[in-house]
Amino acid sequence: MDLIKRAAAICDELVVAAMYNPAKTGLFPPEMRYEFLKKSCKNLKNVKICISSGLLSDIIKEEGCDAIVRGVRNLSDYETERDRAVMNKQLSGVDTILLYAGAEYLHVSSSVVRELMHFDGDISGLIPAEILEDVQTYKKNSKA
Repeated sequence: MDLIKRAAAICDELVVAAMYNPAKTGLFPPEMRYEFLKKSCKNLKNVKICISSGLLSDIIKEEGCDAIVRGVRNLSDYETERDRAVMNKQLSGVDTILLYAGAEYLHVSSSVVRELMHFDGDISGLIPAEILEDVQTYKKNSKA
């Protein structure tokens, strides 16, 4: 949420895309991630949430976006995002802006959150408070 809030502060309108990649197995279904984003961003008036199983370049064209904003935590993230930026520039014609994660979030990743959830660890400081109960309920129900 830190990156979304910071990006929203520098954009007239920020489109946040819940992307679905059929080649990856996410912890939450795409529709649930979309709802989590809507709930988490409800007070950010210039943020629009969308969901897509297509290419990011398609969303950029559909929404008329002027740039892509991505977050990076470390050199590995940077190298991955650099390569994505080149491809997205070729596909959509827009540049990518990289925002560095705040120091307090450098250790946070979906893998860390998944592992903590698996071992019933405390994730309350790692995900938005608005969705904590929903995430815990989903985890409890998915173990059945």
